[in-house]
Amino acid sequence: MADFNVCKNCGANIKNGLQFCKKCGADVKTGIIPTAHPIGVTIKKQKKDTIIKITAIVIGLIIVVISVYFFIKKAQ
Repeated sequence: MADFNVCKNCGANIKNGLQFCKKCGADVKTGIIPTAHPIGVTIKKQKKDTIIKITAIVIGLIIVVISVYFFIKKAQ
């Protein structure tokens, strides 16, 4: 007996026991792709959000350092 099924949506091999296709996100039983959270979209959004937060922090730190530098320079 095979230990995988074939996705009804994209034809990819799916290990038995999985509920969704890892390639397209379709439900194994119905072949329908859920519209709320396709596989991968949530993870990509989380990575993008993390990169945006880190970038904002770095830019904020740069602004603080430059401001302190000019404040000290002006006080001399």
